[in-house]
Amino acid sequence: MIYDTLSNVNTYAALSPRLRKALEYLASTDFSQVADGRYELEGDALFVNVMSVTTNPRPAAGSQRLEAHDKYLDVQYLAAGEEVIGVAPRAALGACEPGEGDICFLTGRCTYLPMGRGQFLVVWPQDAHAPCVAVDAPAPVRRVVAKVRIED
Repeated sequence: MIYDTLSNVNTYAALSPRLRKALEYLASTDFSQVADGRYELEGDALFVNVMSVTTNPRPAAGSQRLEAHDKYLDVQYLAAGEEVIGVAPRAALGACEPGEGDICFLTGRCTYLPMGRGQFLVVWPQDAHAPCVAVDAPAPVRRVVAKVRIED
């Protein structure tokens, strides 16, 4: 997992060409000028989902629903607003309930990371995460999620 700000994207350039391209795209794009939707940077290998949503209330301790992916890294980025993202080691949460596509769901205890404009979080398959959780009360946010297919 990487939790950082876009001002440090060059630090991660050597990890993966696709991850570098995703981070550079996030750093160079004015998302206030981009409509909600899916934007392909390298077809299904690298694409970005832009969405305007309302954060969800934080559940009782130990009952957060998290997600994980096997084929893609997620780069979670907040273009406007603020939220927290729950994170936990996938192995610590038990069985993963399959969803549609490259997603499965887990429930359990997690740590919440505050996300504000300019911050990003990269999660790998071993990292369960719960995006779009309210800081206090539900509020509107502008979220961008880059999906980076794990290279063979």
